[in-house]
Amino acid sequence: MANRVAQGADRFQDKIVLITGAASGIGRACAIRLAREGADILAVDLARDGLASLAAEVAALGGRCECVAGSVANLEVLDSAFA
Repeated sequence: MANRVAQGADRFQDKIVLITGAASGIGRACAIRLAREGADILAVDLARDGLASLAAEVAALGGRCECVAGSVANLEVLDSAFA
């Protein structure tokens, strides 16, 4: 947890944040920022490789990231994410 942002580092402690489009771009940046602020991340995206990379980066920050590959337009993917 030493790599977390000093100011507001625990603002999202004990919170789970669902981020869609989390493998790249704005979604990835949000996931990393929220992980630095204490959130556990539930990441959903079509890009499996990007999700794996995100999970590794969040883990390196001392955070936790669960990943679900698929589209949130698919109810089975949403069911899997929330299970």
